[in-house]
Amino acid sequence: MRIGSVFKGVIALIILALFAAGAASTLGIQTRSGDIVEISGDHDDMVFAAGGQVRLALTTPDDVYAVGANIEIAGIQADHLSLGGGDIVISDATVTDILSAGGNMMLVDGTVSDDVIAAAADLTIRTEFSIEGSAVLTGASVTLDGPIGGELKASGEAVRLNGEIDGPVVVRAKRLFIGPNAHIKADLSHHSDSIDIADGAQIDGEVIVLQPQPGPNIEPFLRRASIMFALFGLLVLAGLIFLVVMTVIALPGLMNRSRQMLNERSLSTLGIGFLVSVAAPAVIAILFVTIFGIPLGVLIGIIYLALAPLSLAAIIYTIGMRGRSMMREVDEADNPGWGARFVWTALAALVFLLIGLVPILGGVVWLLAFVFGLGAVASQVWIALSRDERALIAA
Repeated sequence: MRIGSVFKGVIALIILALFAAGAASTLGIQTRSGDIVEISGDHDDMVFAAGGQVRLALTTPDDVYAVGANIEIAGIQADHLSLGGGDIVISDATVTDILSAGGNMMLVDGTVSDDVIAAAADLTIRTEFSIEGSAVLTGASVTLDGPIGGELKASGEAVRLNGEIDGPVVVRAKRLFIGPNAHIKADLSHHSDSIDIADGAQIDGEVIVLQPQPGPNIEPFLRRASIMFALFGLLVLAGLIFLVVMTVIALPGLMNRSRQMLNERSLSTLGIGFLVSVAAPAVIAILFVTIFGIPLGVLIGIIYLALAPLSLAAIIYTIGMRGRSMMREVDEADNPGWGARFVWTALAALVFLLIGLVPILGGVVWLLAFVFGLGAVASQVWIALSRDERALIAA
């Protein structure tokens, strides 16, 4: 009993490490998820947040990670700031770097002492937001009014530059507008359908028009390679679908509990899945740096790989059961027999297989499905391990 307790304790610590995205020193990390998440005050370690609405106003000497439908940064001092969400607003920020991706993103005011990498459908950087290093900006619409101390690389449908940029500027856009307050102190290189330079704009260096570089004719090779990759991918997906269906039949308890969590707490599940998917590679990389941490890193890698088919099985099973409840007018909370689990999971898996054949969209759908399922399965594994440990302690 003692050996089993120790083994389960080790596994529980590994799962906890994945949730907290660190090794043994992560006990002080602030980790929160839910529909509405608010974190403020002073912290000594990394901060993780995931939810529908995320609001952060905090100070930490370490990094901050957040994912959510809406993210508001209202006063923050940190090292690296990594964000992913729908609408993102950053104000009163003092950080070293920013890595962010979202639907609409606005950087209102603050200072970044190093670099910014940002991607959004609508990306706006206002005058009061200062980037002392370099910036890589991309989006359908990119508007830059604030100063940049280093170089700028920007791309999008429409790019508007109306601030002071100390380093060289490279822009690829359909429409490029250089505003009257723009001051580019080095060369401006661009590839655009149209460029408009307003009166008052200053460009100290040269204005260079970039030309597309002709390459070798590799179209025949790419055509044959694409056919081979498509066939190979189809075989891999078909094998994965078979594994998913067999997993659903073999583990009905885990699948039903995961389905309940996906139905009742979808946003929290997405946040947990995102944290685990980011944390696992980070923990493995940290452990492999040290010789003594390699065995534990290998073990975490094996657990992570084992969770992958379970994660896909959970989300496909959930979608299949939802389709069953809609078509057969049965209660979605009903636990079906193995026949119904097989049929409806197979149908949902077939839909996923077809979607997976669609370029770009298929990959995005499969990635989201994996993250959702990973959040549900990892949570259930953690709950099960915690329950077993409490039972052993009570005994």
